[in-house]
Amino acid sequence: MMRRLSLLLFLFGALALVPGCGGGGGGGAGGGIVVVHGSKIIFLSALNSELDIYIIDVDGSNETNLSNDAARDDYPVFSPSAKKIAFTSDRTGSYEVYIMDADGANVTQLTFDGAFKNEPAFSPDGMKIAFASDIDGDRNVYIVDASGANLTGLTTDASTDDHPAFSPDGTKIAFRSSRSGSPDIFVMDVDGMNQTRLTDNGRTNFTPLFSPDGTKIAFQSNLSGDQQIHVMDSDGLNQTNLSQTGNLDSEPAFSPDGMRIAFYSFRAGAYNIFTIDVAGTNEMQLTNDPSSDFSPAFSPDGTKITFESDRNMGTFSHVWIMGVDGSNQTRLSTMDRYASYPVFN
Repeated sequence: MMRRLSLLLFLFGALALVPGCGGGGGGGAGGGIVVVHGSKIIFLSALNSELDIYIIDVDGSNETNLSNDAARDDYPVFSPSAKKIAFTSDRTGSYEVYIMDADGANVTQLTFDGAFKNEPAFSPDGMKIAFASDIDGDRNVYIVDASGANLTGLTTDASTDDHPAFSPDGTKIAFRSSRSGSPDIFVMDVDGMNQTRLTDNGRTNFTPLFSPDGTKIAFQSNLSGDQQIHVMDSDGLNQTNLSQTGNLDSEPAFSPDGMRIAFYSFRAGAYNIFTIDVAGTNEMQLTNDPSSDFSPAFSPDGTKITFESDRNMGTFSHVWIMGVDGSNQTRLSTMDRYASYPVFN
């Protein structure tokens, strides 16, 4: 999803926090870590120039700094097994891709070339990580084994290719490319073959996301003038604007059963969380606060949604959780730091 250039941006000055931060992918051994899916949430936490990766239990206990480094650690993503976390960090002076156990142990650097990298995404089997980088001068999509072996460029276009997202079966990668003149959604085989343009509307289209069954792709587009949530078949057919509000709608997230999409929307002077059926019906407003609520993400069982909010004191944004119907909205994070982009394990 397209990252919000909000409080974090002013903290980091010229640092561009560009698209990213998504749901989890795959494997690795993860030592003896015992995983209960949906029991924990990872998020970014910022203070001054430091950006760290935190984890917290869904009841708000055990808030822990996993990366705990003076550098900027960004774009955390769980493996499908939830035993590993991939992320990017500038701890060596440039943004490289790293992997660590879900408890923060065994931090391992996977790339070493000194080029800027972001948006890591695990393959469904957890064996590979796709990411965007300018390794060869232009921004393209790359893939590397979770061990750090076999770094391969999948796209080689002179434009901008980024926002990689695996299909659930691991055979395809959707991505954004500006090679056609305007940013469009493309899809390719996992080896980079058969790169195919899916959108062709002359507007800005970005952050593709496959549905859990792989039959749909959600994305954001300003086709109607404002940034809205769109969905299409995975072959590009039946492109539909779901939100159609005339407002800014962003950060779509599929429910685990693929039937609904959560997103945030700016309406009546405030950012709040909404859900809608993939058919564009039954829209429901879940939060109704004059502050700002962002970054919704479903729990694996589909019963809860975590999100970011700067309500209450308003000084810092924090991680919150609620029922899928908007009930029982509860603040989880407590530290006096900015907390953003939460996602369940």
